[in-house]
Amino acid sequence: MKIQEICSITSGLVLSRKKAENNLNPSKIYKLLTIKSFENDFSINHNELEDFSAESDIDNKYITKKGDIIVRLTFPYTAVYIDSLEEGLLISSNFLVLRNILNKFLPEYLTIVLNSENFQKKLAQISTGTKIPVIKVSSFNEIEFGSICPIEIQSKIIGVYKEHLNELNLLEQLTSQKKTLIKTLLNKYIE
Repeated sequence: MKIQEICSITSGLVLSRKKAENNLNPSKIYKLLTIKSFENDFSINHNELEDFSAESDIDNKYITKKGDIIVRLTFPYTAVYIDSLEEGLLISSNFLVLRNILNKFLPEYLTIVLNSENFQKKLAQISTGTKIPVIKVSSFNEIEFGSICPIEIQSKIIGVYKEHLNELNLLEQLTSQKKTLIKTLLNKYIE
């Protein structure tokens, strides 16, 4: 089964087509997804979103909705699941939007698969360009997805994955606290 048979795939907006020429009187200001806003843990860093001044209202197909999957077109080809906290963000042409996902797939599971090592290898194989490898939408559409596991298994995989991310977050916090403790102790006793 090809990825295009699982969901609808479109690219984001070419920003130059809607950018307000005079930022003093934009029709609307949108929060814009940026490459920097994609984190290594496959989440969105809201501090890295940018304001985009539009000359007119932008079509909803370029605005994130709960259940969307957004994929970076440049390396690393990170996929992010959009939940209710990420709704209403503007999607630029640096990204693909996956919507209308077949009910055989949970969107969060599909996101995990897209970020898997095996799928990332497939993406690397279809990328073009040497300085900044990019994925073409037409090439992405043709990728073979592989086998489908039952919804119950997908749900379990999502649960295990979320636990894994929580553990990584806790370890990161613990590491940060230990660094602070060691720094404090060294500053106190070495001076």
